[in-house]
Amino acid sequence: MAAFTYAVLQVGETWQIVCDRRRIGHFATQDEASRLGAMLAHEATVSGHDVEMLVQGRFGELHGLKFSPHDTRPGMAGLS
Repeated sequence: MAAFTYAVLQVGETWQIVCDRRRIGHFATQDEASRLGAMLAHEATVSGHDVEMLVQGRFGELHGLKFSPHDTRPGMAGLS
């Protein structure tokens, strides 16, 4: 299955989730956008996809999180 990439980015005064040339939402805070991004990543892993979620840092740098449907560690399903 294809891997998905979601990015939580500040666009102007709001935060958005960007994926495959689409922008999702206009969030007041990074935390709100990150929560929805994590939910989208979880849904994709349930469907069998690997997901990378990039979150913009304070100075514009991107921090990556990987989600995998193949992770079998107890309590960490979906995170790698």
